[in-house]
Amino acid sequence: MFSFIKWVFSPLFGGRKNRVEELPEALEDDYEDEEEYEEAAPRVTTPKIAVVIPKDYALPSAILNGVNNILLRDAMKIIDKLRSQGHHAIIHNAMRTKAQAAANAAKGVGIKNSRHVLGRAVDIIDKRYGWDNKYIKQIRVFRSALGKEVAKYPHLTWGGNWHNSYGELGDWAHVEMK
Repeated sequence: MFSFIKWVFSPLFGGRKNRVEELPEALEDDYEDEEEYEEAAPRVTTPKIAVVIPKDYALPSAILNGVNNILLRDAMKIIDKLRSQGHHAIIHNAMRTKAQAAANAAKGVGIKNSRHVLGRAVDIIDKRYGWDNKYIKQIRVFRSALGKEVAKYPHLTWGGNWHNSYGELGDWAHVEMK
């Protein structure tokens, strides 16, 4: 049988540890071989195998469980490219609860209907600078590099292009799926 695996985040992430385990038999797809799976694949709405995110790609506080696998895969590629350019890119934030999104909106640093709540957005920062305005020149350089990398993925939207309520730099760390 063509067996599938499922990515499961253990409750220890950041201290947490990633692990892989097989799906329970009742949930396992009964495809005889890979060819049969490929024929059925267009009906599959979510990937059968999730992306493994190494610990140094996200801050321990970033909740990755529930984030879209395609977004995580592409975020890793973007981070790799930024790191090859000398940046210290990392996922700062990913999943949020509705309450967290509402609290951010009340503080003026987000919106209630954030894509983070749906697992369709991540924030990528240079961990040396974060959002600290005393490093504004370095943040501008990182922001520019991040925008150029995100632009290579037509299914992603970059918050750095949003200048309405986010000010001059936009929501520069924000990357979301369209």
